[in-house]
Amino acid sequence: MIRMRNRFGVVALFLGLAILSASSIHAQWHFPVIPGPGPNSAVSLGGDCFRLTSQTSNTRGVVWDSTQINLSQPFDITLSVMQGPASGGFGADGLALVLQRQGLNAYGAGGNALGYAAAVPADPNYTAISPSVAFELDTWGNQSAGVADINACHIAIHQNGIITSAVAGPVPSFANSAITNDSICREFRVIWTPSTNNIRIFYPNATTLRINANIDMINTVFGGNTNVWWGLTGASGNPGETQVVCVGANYINAGADTATCPGQPLQLQATGGINYFWGQPFPLISNQNIANPNFFSIIPLSYSLNVLGSNIAGCADRDTVIVTVEPFPNVSTGTGGQVCLGDSVRLGGPPNPNYAYNWSPSINLNNSSSAQPWVVASTPGSWNYQLNVTDTAGVAGCTDSATVLVTVTDTPTVTMSANPSTICQGQSTTLTAAATGGTGNYGYLWSPGGATTASIQVSPSVSTNYMVTVTDVNTCSTIGMIQVTVNDTPSVSVIAAPDTICAGLSSTLTATPAGGQLPYGYAWSSGGSASIEVVSPQVTTTFVVTVTDGNGCPATGNATVVVNVSDSIDITTPDTFTCNNGVIAITNTFGTPGINTWTWSPTIGVSNPASPNPVLAPPVDTTYFLFGVNSLTGCGYIDSIRVNAYNLDVVHFRDSTICLGDTIQFDLQPTGGSGNYTYVWLSSTQGFISDDSIGNPNVSPTVTTTYTALISDTTTGCQQIHTVIVRVSPLIVTATPAFIVINPGQRVQMEAFGAMFYSWTPDTAINCASCQNPVAAPLTSQIYTVLGWDTSGCQGTATVSITIDPFTVPNVFSPNGDGVNDVLFFNYYAPFGNPFYEISVFDRWGVQLFSTTSKTAMWDGKTGGGVDAPEGVYYVAVRIIGDNDIPNELKQKAFPVTLMR
Repeated sequence: MIRMRNRFGVVALFLGLAILSASSIHAQWHFPVIPGPGPNSAVSLGGDCFRLTSQTSNTRGVVWDSTQINLSQPFDITLSVMQGPASGGFGADGLALVLQRQGLNAYGAGGNALGYAAAVPADPNYTAISPSVAFELDTWGNQSAGVADINACHIAIHQNGIITSAVAGPVPSFANSAITNDSICREFRVIWTPSTNNIRIFYPNATTLRINANIDMINTVFGGNTNVWWGLTGASGNPGETQVVCVGANYINAGADTATCPGQPLQLQATGGINYFWGQPFPLISNQNIANPNFFSIIPLSYSLNVLGSNIAGCADRDTVIVTVEPFPNVSTGTGGQVCLGDSVRLGGPPNPNYAYNWSPSINLNNSSSAQPWVVASTPGSWNYQLNVTDTAGVAGCTDSATVLVTVTDTPTVTMSANPSTICQGQSTTLTAAATGGTGNYGYLWSPGGATTASIQVSPSVSTNYMVTVTDVNTCSTIGMIQVTVNDTPSVSVIAAPDTICAGLSSTLTATPAGGQLPYGYAWSSGGSASIEVVSPQVTTTFVVTVTDGNGCPATGNATVVVNVSDSIDITTPDTFTCNNGVIAITNTFGTPGINTWTWSPTIGVSNPASPNPVLAPPVDTTYFLFGVNSLTGCGYIDSIRVNAYNLDVVHFRDSTICLGDTIQFDLQPTGGSGNYTYVWLSSTQGFISDDSIGNPNVSPTVTTTYTALISDTTTGCQQIHTVIVRVSPLIVTATPAFIVINPGQRVQMEAFGAMFYSWTPDTAINCASCQNPVAAPLTSQIYTVLGWDTSGCQGTATVSITIDPFTVPNVFSPNGDGVNDVLFFNYYAPFGNPFYEISVFDRWGVQLFSTTSKTAMWDGKTGGGVDAPEGVYYVAVRIIGDNDIPNELKQKAFPVTLMR
């Protein structure tokens, strides 16, 4: 990279983009091009350094910038050059900085041509790069070959690749003609000023002038073209020579000035060299001998850090970077503490415009990026808020943090109630504040009044708003409010007309309310609910009316009705009852002298309606009234007697029929009494009654039975007898045969007895499942169950067990020649087909004595050799072959047989 820096008081110009403006200074070496094919030995060493030739003799190296420069603009190019001999302290040939129009694949000859010129003598394979201008740094004098050289390391300017003459120079590289190919890095600087066509060449440093010439390169060399390529060429002659060139003299870059925070490591990054040395020791610099050590300091100061380095050409350079350790910002979190739910508390401190603030977590905060946010306590809990403060005005953006604890405690809530909430003037109500939430131990303060209890009693004369403040132990408080509405109370006046009556007559009471709120409601002590009440007191009575207005406010008034009670009637017989159409005689009816007219009402069941002492026989419950009129006062009088007519009856349970063995539950439900009854069952078969003292016992008679119950009304003493007949329907079902063994396919006639209807299960292998006597022909053993029932629904069951055995073998035989049971027959019943079978006889040691597959075969008790077998137990094994109608488990059997002589 070509860079421009201020060094030794001289401004170095860097080549850069394709076309330079008049005032621009380029600071970049563009993508280099190392052309080929051809004998090009140039290689990139990295960091804008190239090795053009090595110590191998007769090589050449060429490298070009990929972007053209504009010669109408000035340039100032400094190269770091190292030329090293093969041996003996000298070498050939040299290098050149070349401007050309030929292109990026241009080559010249090697040797004294330095890679850009035509060799002398000429080499037909390599012609000169033309048009071109070469600024050469030659390490060998070729004047004997006709080249415009001198016998010293020298500097010259050549045009169009012609080296037999020079347009400037050659001049010795050093004033004392010392050699330059001594492997020491030196600076080769070329300055072009287009306004004067002036070219100046400096060597061995950027301030020692060696050539100062005026050459019109644009017109005399490049035909008026200002855009040219530039690059480096070199050649190694015999002896060989290594030539390394780095573009630019100020190549060590310590990096841009920067900043960091106290205690925060900062990695430095020097570039441009291959070796580095930082002047500051540990602990400021972690390692003085690397390009990227860590810088570390806890003291906020500005540090000037120097780095010395060398490039691959061996040239040394130094640079300085200023690292400022910026102080941490001031962090103020405020005091925090406890805040009640719904309240707010402010955190932080005064803001600094150069600071950025960030609070976390952000819950409950109105602004997490404010220096002084409000904690709006909307969620209970404790939060440790951390404040991160960043110095945004500083380069490093140093951040410091601190925390503050804020505890949001639940604020109590209060529910207000008034019992009642609306009252009338002069009444009281109880106000209650029910507090919940918060942290208990509540305090109360009522207004108005200043009471400090949860409940208070108030009697406002007008509608009033009451407020209570509830405070918990954390001083968190809430306010509740409730209104007590006070309504006006009405007034009422009452008039009785007439105000004096005879007993049994009526008076009209009239209530007239005033005030309060319509509509009015009335409640008389006599039970009425209208403004006018008709009363018939028997004695002098004061009647009170309570008038309630539309707001529920009451007012009371009264009036007295005087009753003439000097005369009276008294039926001395108390209220009573009759049982089952009985009668009651009324005796000792007393009346005040002067009563001379008697009348009973109603007259039904009254023996003499005009007598004070008749006989009563009510057919139903009746209240009888006796009226008497005093001819002296004109007042009539009345008394009454209540006679209940009880007629016990059982209307629910009647005669029933059950099956033998069943149980039935009685359910006597007497009517016509008081409802309190006792029961006594009088049946001679009480042993079949579960409980003879209840109305719903269970009975299980085995024969038809009559049950009699005595029902008594414990309140009235009335009694009734109820009879129930329970008829028993016996049903016993039997079936034949109970058990039978048959062969497969053999038919069996089954028959059931004792019922009217039958059902056989299972219904397989029988000819009729609902017959009394079906025929069964099962192929496997089967148990048939018959269910029988009669017209009463009584049922009974029985079973028939049929066992299937396809084999029949006698268990004893006596082959003694007496003609009785001399042979052992084998019987096998085959209902279908004619299958094969195999029969074998074995003694008790498993020796086979006889075997056959004939169905008509028999064993005569002899061994296979014709010898009589001795007495004892033998075993017959039978195996059926075929007959798929026989289950596999029945196809083979073994039978013990006893042989007796």
